[in-house]
Amino acid sequence: MTNCLYEAALQKIGRDCNCIPSNFAKYLDTKLPSCFGRAKRCMSDIMERIGEERFIDDDGEKKECLAACEDQQHQFLVTTSALPKQGVFSLGEWFKNFLR
Repeated sequence: MTNCLYEAALQKIGRDCNCIPSNFAKYLDTKLPSCFGRAKRCMSDIMERIGEERFIDDDGEKKECLAACEDQQHQFLVTTSALPKQGVFSLGEWFKNFLR
């Protein structure tokens, strides 16, 4: 999971409420039941304060969540092409305006 604060909230729900949100139950390998009744209220209280829990348990190791400015990922793609490219522009209107 790439969102550390969200993962920290899910782990807190598991510890404090003894359940896991139903929309995650099928994706996580856990014996915890889905949150219903009082456990669902407990889950909602934690989710309303998302971001307060700043640490996760990563295979037994306690790790602090990084600030967003230290944990941003950017992906980009660059392509190039020689102009004019026969078959792409075919001397159409756009290409004629480009040459002007």
